Amino acid sequence: MPEQATIPEYARATVSEKMGHALVHLMDYQIHFLAELDGHIDEARMARAMRLLMDAEPVLGSSFEYHWLTPRWHRAEGLLREDYFTLVEVAEEKAPDIVNEFVSRPFTLYSAPQVKALVVRTPQKDTLALKFSHVPADGRGVKDAAYLLARIYRTLADEPDWRPTPSTEEMRSSKQVMRQLGFMDRLKVIRRDLRNYSKKRGHWKRFPVSGESTSRFVRETIGPERFRTLKDYARSKGATINDLMVTACYRAFKKELGQDPGKPMGIMTTTDIRRYLPENKVDAVCILSGFFYSNIGREIGDSYEDTLKLVMDDINFQKSDYLGLGDHPALVCLISGLPFFIGIKALKTAFMASMGFGQFKGAFTNLAIIEEDLFNFNGPEVLDAYIQVPVSIKLSNVLIIGTTTFKNSITMAAGFQGSAEDQARVARILETMTEELSGALL
Repeated sequence: MPEQATIPEYARATVSEKMGHALVHLMDYQIHFLAELDGHIDEARMARAMRLLMDAEPVLGSSFEYHWLTPRWHRAEGLLREDYFTLVEVAEEKAPDIVNEFVSRPFTLYSAPQVKALVVRTPQKDTLALKFSHVPADGRGVKDAAYLLARIYRTLADEPDWRPTPSTEEMRSSKQVMRQLGFMDRLKVIRRDLRNYSKKRGHWKRFPVSGESTSRFVRETIGPERFRTLKDYARSKGATINDLMVTACYRAFKKELGQDPGKPMGIMTTTDIRRYLPENKVDAVCILSGFFYSNIGREIGDSYEDTLKLVMDDINFQKSDYLGLGDHPALVCLISGLPFFIGIKALKTAFMASMGFGQFKGAFTNLAIIEEDLFNFNGPEVLDAYIQVPVSIKLSNVLIIGTTTFKNSITMAAGFQGSAEDQARVARILETMTEELSGALL
């Protein structure tokens, strides 16, 4: 049996992971990767692959240790299979309820592991649900972990004794992004930080208002035929699919919620700052996401195309100016320039302030394509896969809509806390987004 590389017992938390610690107290801060297969996977091999995933990415097999000055990750020893892998056999009609219960169930940052897998087995198929803490992994990191899990699973079929090489702390650090920027670039990023601040003023009418704390999830799918048509439409307008989705989001919020009178309309969104790295990637599961704020002013325009032009003008301008790095300098100063217990309190206050002191904030994140060739198990075909984004808790006025694309279908997924009536309204928002996209093609 090949000798396994030594995994350190402790690893320092990166700046991004320290930031994530602040958001744990404001959101459920977990991301779910959900996939439906047309048959059954090998249970024992999948459980083994999950265990090796935590060897390949040691932070996923660790607990977060709070320290007033420098927090760290503590590698867990003696994890039991039930700590990270469960298989449940149920009748077909009960499978969605089991998956929803798993997605709604929180797990703590302060105990290992930071990833768990559930396989819901029916007579005909399996549903694989992967739960990740958002602290060590963003949406791209979750996809990378899912790809790695599938690769380990495939490898074990031919090499049962295979062992991975662990990633290191340096591979997870956002410092590798800043190293790509020269001195003048860094000064321009600070200027972008000030400009970014002025764009955070987007307000809508308050939602939800029920105050109910039940976590609820809504999903809407745009099929392959419509997706291909949208790609052609985007190409004809010089736009991206992301531009189209953000435009539909604006129009759906305006129609279903209403604009806060006299205030500009804005949507908070995310971008992958791996774009600044060679080949746009890193060799570790990590969190390298940045925020930017689309803000189109007080007028949305009469038609979808009117709104699309406003969105494209805004986003294209921001793309030319260090997209996603706007908040980075201030956040790094708060987290790295102060003892952790002070910086984290300041960061929580800043997050709450940026959310508009209770005004509803729309948030959109495009998690891009789940690659079929990377997420496969050399056996049962993956019929469907998508990512469920976190649910706001204390920031209950934030509704996050996430999209993923798999097999030329776009899945829009939203999670939030509210009542059944709130859920119906969120469903209407997603349906309206689909209608707006369809109307643009007529």
